[in-house]
Amino acid sequence: MSADPDVGISLRFRGDTLDPDAVSAALQVSPTRARRKGETFHTPSGTAILARTGLWSVRVEREAPGDLDEKISTLLAGLSGDLAVWKQLCEVLQGDIFCGVFLTEESGVMLKPETMLAIGQRGLTLDLDIYAPDESDDP
Repeated sequence: MSADPDVGISLRFRGDTLDPDAVSAALQVSPTRARRKGETFHTPSGTAILARTGLWSVRVEREAPGDLDEKISTLLAGLSGDLAVWKQLCEVLQGDIFCGVFLTEESGVMLKPETMLAIGQRGLTLDLDIYAPDESDDP
Protein backbone atom coordinates (compact mmCIF):
# COMPACT_ATOMS: atom_id res chain seq x y z
CA MET A 1 0.00 0.00 0.00
CA SER A 2 1.40 3.40 -0.90
CA ALA A 3 1.80 6.20 1.62
CA ASP A 4 0.08 9.55 1.30
CA PRO A 5 2.45 12.27 0.08
CA ASP A 6 3.41 15.42 1.95
CA VAL A 7 1.31 18.29 0.58
CA GLY A 8 1.17 22.05 0.94
CA ILE A 9 -1.25 24.34 -0.88
CA SER A 10 -1.91 28.01 -1.48
CA LEU A 11 -4.80 29.90 -3.02
CA ARG A 12 -3.25 32.74 -5.01
CA PHE A 13 -4.49 35.76 -6.90
CA ARG A 14 -2.14 37.91 -9.01
CA GLY A 15 -2.62 41.00 -11.10
CA ASP A 16 -1.47 44.55 -11.67
CA THR A 17 -4.71 46.00 -10.31
CA LEU A 18 -4.93 43.71 -7.28
CA ASP A 19 -6.15 45.40 -4.10
CA PRO A 20 -5.42 43.05 -1.18
CA ASP A 21 -8.13 44.57 1.01
CA ALA A 22 -10.77 44.06 -1.68
CA VAL A 23 -9.78 40.40 -2.20
CA SER A 24 -9.84 39.78 1.56
CA ALA A 25 -13.27 41.35 1.86
CA ALA A 26 -14.64 39.41 -1.11
CA LEU A 27 -13.37 36.03 0.12
CA GLN A 28 -13.98 36.79 3.81
CA VAL A 29 -10.48 35.79 4.94
CA SER A 30 -7.16 37.49 5.69
CA PRO A 31 -4.22 36.57 3.47
CA THR A 32 -1.06 34.83 4.57
CA ARG A 33 0.77 37.34 2.38
CA ALA A 34 -0.30 40.19 0.16
CA ARG A 35 1.17 43.12 -1.72
CA ARG A 36 0.22 45.65 -4.36
CA LYS A 37 2.14 46.19 -7.56
CA GLY A 38 5.01 48.57 -6.86
CA GLU A 39 5.22 47.84 -3.13
CA THR A 40 8.51 46.73 -1.61
CA PHE A 41 8.48 43.35 0.10
CA HIS A 42 11.20 41.27 1.73
CA THR A 43 12.22 37.72 0.91
CA PRO A 44 12.74 35.25 3.79
CA SER A 45 16.46 36.08 3.62
CA GLY A 46 15.68 39.80 4.03
CA THR A 47 16.31 41.01 0.46
CA ALA A 48 14.07 43.93 -0.50
CA ILE A 49 12.25 43.47 -3.81
CA LEU A 50 9.85 45.72 -5.71
CA ALA A 51 6.66 43.81 -6.57
CA ARG A 52 6.19 43.58 -10.34
CA THR A 53 2.53 42.68 -9.85
CA GLY A 54 0.06 42.39 -7.02
CA LEU A 55 -0.25 39.20 -5.01
CA TRP A 56 -2.77 37.88 -2.50
CA SER A 57 -2.30 34.41 -1.03
CA VAL A 58 -3.66 32.10 1.64
CA ARG A 59 -1.25 29.31 2.46
CA VAL A 60 -2.01 25.97 4.04
CA GLU A 61 1.11 24.61 5.66
CA ARG A 62 2.82 21.52 4.34
CA GLU A 63 1.63 18.44 6.14
CA ALA A 64 3.13 14.97 6.23
CA PRO A 65 1.30 12.89 5.31
CA GLY A 66 -1.40 14.98 3.72
CA ASP A 67 -4.54 14.40 1.73
CA LEU A 68 -4.48 16.83 -1.19
CA ASP A 69 -8.18 16.52 -1.92
CA GLU A 70 -9.12 17.12 1.70
CA LYS A 71 -6.80 20.13 2.03
CA ILE A 72 -8.25 21.81 -1.08
CA SER A 73 -11.83 21.07 0.00
CA THR A 74 -11.21 22.42 3.50
CA LEU A 75 -9.55 25.57 2.14
CA LEU A 76 -12.42 26.34 -0.25
CA ALA A 77 -15.04 25.58 2.42
CA GLY A 78 -13.54 28.32 4.61
CA LEU A 79 -13.96 30.99 1.93
CA SER A 80 -16.93 32.72 0.35
CA GLY A 81 -19.28 30.27 -1.33
CA ASP A 82 -20.72 32.98 -3.59
CA LEU A 83 -19.62 31.94 -7.09
CA ALA A 84 -20.43 35.43 -8.43
CA VAL A 85 -17.71 36.83 -6.14
CA TRP A 86 -15.19 34.33 -7.52
CA LYS A 87 -16.23 35.13 -11.08
CA GLN A 88 -15.67 38.84 -10.50
CA LEU A 89 -12.23 38.21 -9.02
CA CYS A 90 -11.16 35.88 -11.83
CA GLU A 91 -12.33 38.31 -14.52
CA VAL A 92 -9.65 40.81 -13.47
CA LEU A 93 -7.07 38.67 -11.65
CA GLN A 94 -5.28 35.38 -12.23
CA GLY A 95 -6.46 32.91 -9.61
CA ASP A 96 -5.05 29.49 -8.91
CA ILE A 97 -4.57 26.82 -6.33
CA PHE A 98 -0.90 25.98 -6.11
CA CYS A 99 -0.08 22.53 -4.75
CA GLY A 100 3.31 21.22 -3.74
CA VAL A 101 3.14 17.43 -3.64
CA PHE A 102 6.16 15.63 -2.20
CA LEU A 103 5.91 11.92 -2.90
CA THR A 104 7.39 9.66 -0.25
CA GLU A 105 7.41 6.56 -2.41
CA GLU A 106 5.78 5.38 -5.61
CA SER A 107 2.36 6.84 -5.05
CA GLY A 108 0.04 9.36 -6.56
CA VAL A 109 -2.60 11.89 -5.71
CA MET A 110 -6.27 11.98 -6.51
CA LEU A 111 -8.93 14.66 -6.58
CA LYS A 112 -12.60 13.83 -6.25
CA PRO A 113 -14.97 15.08 -8.97
CA GLU A 114 -16.61 17.41 -6.42
CA THR A 115 -13.25 19.05 -5.67
CA MET A 116 -12.41 19.48 -9.34
CA LEU A 117 -15.87 20.98 -9.92
CA ALA A 118 -15.42 23.42 -7.02
CA ILE A 119 -12.08 24.58 -8.46
CA GLY A 120 -13.59 25.03 -11.94
CA GLN A 121 -16.74 26.77 -10.72
CA ARG A 122 -14.57 29.39 -9.07
CA GLY A 123 -12.60 30.00 -12.27
CA LEU A 124 -9.34 28.84 -10.72
CA THR A 125 -6.56 26.89 -12.35
CA LEU A 126 -4.79 24.05 -10.57
CA ASP A 127 -1.00 24.36 -10.47
CA LEU A 128 0.72 21.13 -9.40
CA ASP A 129 4.40 20.83 -8.53
CA ILE A 130 5.05 17.14 -7.94
CA TYR A 131 8.36 16.02 -6.48
CA ALA A 132 9.43 12.39 -6.68
CA PRO A 133 11.27 10.70 -3.83
CA ASP A 134 15.04 11.06 -3.87
CA GLU A 135 16.37 7.77 -5.21
CA SER A 136 19.98 8.70 -4.42
CA ASP A 137 19.50 7.65 -0.78
CA ASP A 138 18.80 4.03 -1.79
CA PRO A 139 21.59 1.54 -1.00
